[in-house]
Amino acid sequence: MGDAPKSRKQSIAANSLFSATAWLVPLIIGFIVTPILIRGLGTAEYGLFALLSGFIGYSFAFSIGRLVVRYVAEYTADKNVQGINQIISAALIISLGVGGLGVLLIGFGTPYIVSKVLRIDSSLRTVAEYSFYLANVTVLLTMLGQVFQYVLHGFQQFGRFVIISTVYAVLFGVGNVLLVKYNAGIIGLQIWSLFLSAALGIGYLIAVKRVFSEFRFTLDVPGVLWRSAIHYSASIILYQIFGNLLFIFERAWITRYFGTSETGHFAVAAQIGIYAQTLAASVAAVFLPVMSESYRNTELLRSLYTKTTKILLSGLVFFIISIIFLGDSLLSIWISPEFASVTYDLLVIQSFSFGIIALFVIVWQLNEAARAPGLNTVISAVWLIIAVISTFALTDTFGARSVAIGRLIGITVTLPVILFSEKRFLGKIQLFFWTNALLRLALPLAVLSALLYFLKSYVSGFVSLVIVGLLGAMVFFAGLLIAGYFTRDELEDFTIIRRILRGGRS
Repeated sequence: MGDAPKSRKQSIAANSLFSATAWLVPLIIGFIVTPILIRGLGTAEYGLFALLSGFIGYSFAFSIGRLVVRYVAEYTADKNVQGINQIISAALIISLGVGGLGVLLIGFGTPYIVSKVLRIDSSLRTVAEYSFYLANVTVLLTMLGQVFQYVLHGFQQFGRFVIISTVYAVLFGVGNVLLVKYNAGIIGLQIWSLFLSAALGIGYLIAVKRVFSEFRFTLDVPGVLWRSAIHYSASIILYQIFGNLLFIFERAWITRYFGTSETGHFAVAAQIGIYAQTLAASVAAVFLPVMSESYRNTELLRSLYTKTTKILLSGLVFFIISIIFLGDSLLSIWISPEFASVTYDLLVIQSFSFGIIALFVIVWQLNEAARAPGLNTVISAVWLIIAVISTFALTDTFGARSVAIGRLIGITVTLPVILFSEKRFLGKIQLFFWTNALLRLALPLAVLSALLYFLKSYVSGFVSLVIVGLLGAMVFFAGLLIAGYFTRDELEDFTIIRRILRGGRS
């Protein structure tokens, strides 16, 4: 049945590397392209572009295709070809139905959204309306393509996924730069995005056919599978609706009351935080099919959960501390000192918010693998409600920054849900794990903070920023080793370190 997956340990190691690569390439491209777009479009038009990009990623693009990961992983183990075809077909039909409804509703409502809800300046209103229509179709194509993307995840074919996504990221970035250079405007950028979304979906479909040559679309889906798929999809849709509404609310609120220029500042600060969340999601995505296969094995789930969480926790601590001490220099070098003076405090707040979200990622995967995606719905609903209320209450005092503060408050309040999921699905709260991990992080965190505080005054350009960042990473990792944060068994999961520990032997 297509390409057979590797052994579990080899597969997890290789797929983690592939997923990290899939995250790194868009990050590098985004780092290069963003300042070019800001200079080429201007802050106001870039703010509109960022608003549209957020709409494409966070409107009704509900990632319904995620439901196939669980079923493809299970059915592959059982060699159930018919079941795989049925769940892929069900996911496509559900995605088309939900996406088509979204296209109609938002398409008819676009003039009202642009003029009354967002209050976009009259000089940009016509461009905004046409761009929203194009973005609307792009979202539908994205949803359909995601089904086949997640089929590759279910088969644990992350190598194919990273090749396709990397080509897409390069074409997207290069195309945007050329379009801005030749004054194609926001509409030109949206047409390019639409075209690439269609091409991306076709690329994923071709890859699926290579892995699973038996794929055939079918309407012969049993009622029990329909009910299960719809129930699972409903949970995914609900929690993404709440998360997406928060994302759209943030940008719409800022655009409505503070203008698209302020939206541009907010979007850049959020973009850096989203990179951290995306890396966590990329790594955690590798474990979802493994968790889905083994959700009844509590011991295995606990081992996967603690190891992955330990990696994410150390990574987010490094990320937040680096942003606190080097974020101002990063923005100044990347875009401009003037831009940095307005955006730095937003960046710090966003780094905490998305850092905590990154920590939630593995818990969300655990909830999905344990057949309880409804918990994720509750988390997202609380985020939305508290963030919106906080934003209303804080806007007069903190202005546009109230939106970032509101998100942080909403996310922080839901942290106890992590312990609830551990108790329910891992048998007990991992109290020793958290206590041990946090205590052993204290020394590396203190050393890293002192080092970056001392070295930040020597950062004068991109090269010196990279050198300081790499030095900080090496010192931090050395501190983790000295503090015993990672056990010897955990270190031996990494091939290079295993060879060092074994004196160079394979």
